[in-house]
Amino acid sequence: NNKKQSRFIRKIFKKIKSCKPVPLSKESTWLLIFVLPEGISFSEFKSQEQLFADSVHGNCYIEKRGKSVRMTISNVQLKKVYPYNYQLIAKHAESMFLPLPIGFSVTGFVTKDLAKMLNILLIGIPGAGKSNVQHAWTYTMLRLNKGRTDKPRVVVAFIDLKIGEFGWIKQYGGLYARTPDEATKLIFQLEEENNRRAKIIENSGSRKLSGYLKSKKGYMPWIVLFVDEL
Repeated sequence: NNKKQSRFIRKIFKKIKSCKPVPLSKESTWLLIFVLPEGISFSEFKSQEQLFADSVHGNCYIEKRGKSVRMTISNVQLKKVYPYNYQLIAKHAESMFLPLPIGFSVTGFVTKDLAKMLNILLIGIPGAGKSNVQHAWTYTMLRLNKGRTDKPRVVVAFIDLKIGEFGWIKQYGGLYARTPDEATKLIFQLEEENNRRAKIIENSGSRKLSGYLKSKKGYMPWIVLFVDEL
């Protein structure tokens, strides 16, 4: 509908001689990697993202990687709700220390390593599903310990000062604080443990817990602390 935008798109792809789409999934998702021709800036090209999405009645994501541009186009229609499936997460248990489910994109299931992110701030309006996300994340961390009674992968701690809906983690070995006094005690315990670990990791010549575990000079589980209603 916009003749100016249409001319811009034709101008770009007319100059790109070697641009072959690579299928990313069986559900009509493609990845295009190319270098923008001279005279067209990345910001100018990025501004047409919605136009590309509208043209396929789906989604488009454009990002810059070095000198090249990566363009993901899909006409996959994402669902509003996806059921929790630990098996999708378990596939990443060997390549990640703490695989954390993020959600679904047009390219499929998205998982990130919490050990690399270190901190997450979850924000949303009431009823948006923040608690559901925390339940999924908490269960995932606890589930990583299944079959590892001698060397648990992660110790999960939860400070829940609102309505006490996360008390269920106690039956799975999680540390739980329900009152301000319990929360204060738990924080001091974790700080003491953190200082103890810092000396061990420093003496081993490593900088972080991930490096310490990779060096196989010793073992200590990860500690993940959730704080609801911070």
